[in-house]
Amino acid sequence: KPSPRMLGLQFWLNLSQARKMVPPKYRDITAAGLPVVHEPGAVIRIIAGDYKGKTGTVMPDHTPARLIDLRLEPGATWEWRLPPDDTAFIYILAGSVYAAGEPEEHGSHQALLFGEGDGLRLQAGATGALLVAVCGTHLREPVAWGGPIVMNTDDELRQAFQELEDGTFISRE
Repeated sequence: KPSPRMLGLQFWLNLSQARKMVPPKYRDITAAGLPVVHEPGAVIRIIAGDYKGKTGTVMPDHTPARLIDLRLEPGATWEWRLPPDDTAFIYILAGSVYAAGEPEEHGSHQALLFGEGDGLRLQAGATGALLVAVCGTHLREPVAWGGPIVMNTDDELRQAFQELEDGTFISRE
């Protein structure tokens, strides 16, 4: 059930096959400790990685990634140029955006994927927008996905589900 006073996300970062089974880490992040960048019509809080010379509270341990909280005023335009090998997505928490001048308006609880080298160019809808933007280097590995588990092969996925059933998946020994 949504809370009128709090909004939060849980974010899991897929790791390369060589690092996929490292012990997990949990980081509790609050808005108070995040670096902020103000741009015309936009407030950007850097959660992970870097943005325009500021470094976020979190630096991912095993793969480079950037995660920002973005608030756009109504009609504001925002651009984020990405490194050529990065892919990105946004998740719209509230309000709406238009992507790269497209006529379709994308609203709350929608995600948009941006390919390598595309960069992000967004324009907020009539009520503005609250979203997260995430980018990272494409792993170029196969993906086998089932529910909450992401592995590289169907065999690894079956093994992970067996370990989950046995209570041995991601043990912290």
